[in-house]
Amino acid sequence: MKPLYTITLLLALISTVLKASPLPPDTVPTPKGYLKLVEALGDLNGDSSVELVVIYQTNEETDLGMVREIRIFQKTKGNWSLWHQSRGAVLPSQAGGMMGDPFQTLSIKNGQIVLEHFGGSREKWQYIHTYQYQDKQWYLAKAEVEFGDPCGQTTRFEYQLKDGAFRLEQFSENCDEVAETVEQRQSLSFGIPPQKKYPMDDFNPGENPLELGPNNIVYF
Repeated sequence: MKPLYTITLLLALISTVLKASPLPPDTVPTPKGYLKLVEALGDLNGDSSVELVVIYQTNEETDLGMVREIRIFQKTKGNWSLWHQSRGAVLPSQAGGMMGDPFQTLSIKNGQIVLEHFGGSREKWQYIHTYQYQDKQWYLAKAEVEFGDPCGQTTRFEYQLKDGAFRLEQFSENCDEVAETVEQRQSLSFGIPPQKKYPMDDFNPGENPLELGPNNIVYF
């Protein structure tokens, strides 16, 4: 009976793996006139089931290029079904200034959606925004921002929306033909209780002010 038992166990294992395997993302049709930019798979609501996040470039144009759209899909009866769609959190195609398209990456980490942008001219900027599903909505959970002149002063900060933890770092660099040297560096941490929630829908990266003190405002 050992061979029969082994075969039965193997078939059961294969069946379990197939059920747990995510559906191919390509089974989701791209809307007419849209361009699929990137996709990611991961559990976004803690139910041990995999969701699919797709970022599309739409056919809608603005002064800063083509509008981008996020669509989130869940598995329903063996198929992908649209769970949520959102615009704003991914910048348009030419919003990166001289750098052109600012969108860098999409990833899913610890059940959260992470979007990264980069742009600027002489002064560069980078945004990393993390969104979490709570209270039946997607909200900003963390903002990581860096801006400045690569051969001058750079400011970097991280803001945790859950508890208001804020960490700031500033440093200046002297660039010469030999090497880059960091001349000064200072960092500090304190709390800034968030005054409101920031939904992912219609969120505008880099346009949200945060007051650190009199005449001292940063944007995320």
